[in-house]
Amino acid sequence: KEQAIMTKTLISGSALAFLMVPMAYGQVPVDQVSKSLKAAQEYGIVQYQEVEFDDDGSAEVEGWLDAEWYAEVEISANGEVIQEERKRRDGGPMGMTLSDVQSLIDSAKSQGITLIEEISVDESGQIELEGENAQGREIELSNAKSAMDAAKSAF
Repeated sequence: KEQAIMTKTLISGSALAFLMVPMAYGQVPVDQVSKSLKAAQEYGIVQYQEVEFDDDGSAEVEGWLDAEWYAEVEISANGEVIQEERKRRDGGPMGMTLSDVQSLIDSAKSQGITLIEEISVDESGQIELEGENAQGREIELSNAKSAMDAAKSAF
């Protein structure tokens, strides 16, 4: 009886751990990234914090609308906003401009990246792009440009 209880506990614990793991994102071809970026720009995002892609071509874009408002927007593969959430945040905007993101994508293409999983910037201003080349090798590009300084001067 004690062994049966332990087994149930382990199974329940494993199931709980599985539920707590965030859904894995996928990748999209480099040439499809611009559709999501255009939709995010049309929505009003001016400073991009993070862009993550799913295998179905949809994207989750996080970024600043202005000096006070931050948005998380889910965009379908055909460029439609599926879900949105806005938050008023302190500290002012930081992130990448659309030009920063486009430059990183151009660099990724020139280095053989064919699929993009994520583009992000951290608090220190480190911009990163994760993707794969045609051989399936994972590649990460980073740019030490201070995106925070660029963002603060834009507002």
